[in-house]
Amino acid sequence: MPRPNLPEPALVLLIALADATLDGQSLMDEIDTVPGSTAFVSTSTLYGFLDRLVGRGLVRVAHQETVRGRIHRRFCLTDLGSDTLRAESERLRTLATEAEQRLARARRDAPCPPPEHCVPRDSC
Repeated sequence: MPRPNLPEPALVLLIALADATLDGQSLMDEIDTVPGSTAFVSTSTLYGFLDRLVGRGLVRVAHQETVRGRIHRRFCLTDLGSDTLRAESERLRTLATEAEQRLARARRDAPCPPPEHCVPRDSC
């Protein structure tokens, strides 16, 4: 199983490509529709992320053509990209579950003391 280690913009790109083959502009539009994402991907950083994801074997160029002297590429997720996205999704789900359990336990068992009892004051 792949060991995920993806910054949020790369993760959001994989999510956007999970069910579609997209060109750069379509990817930019799709990124904006991913709920909960705080990733900002500009046109200049998009292709850097895509190149790195292609280099890692997570994404591949599905189609490339030259139109009026400009290269247009469409990207898709590889099997390794799908496996990595699944693994990252599971990792994040596990972290979220752990956070929710600890927060519930903290509220029930040991709430944070008032700030005047914290030492040093700004660490609580």
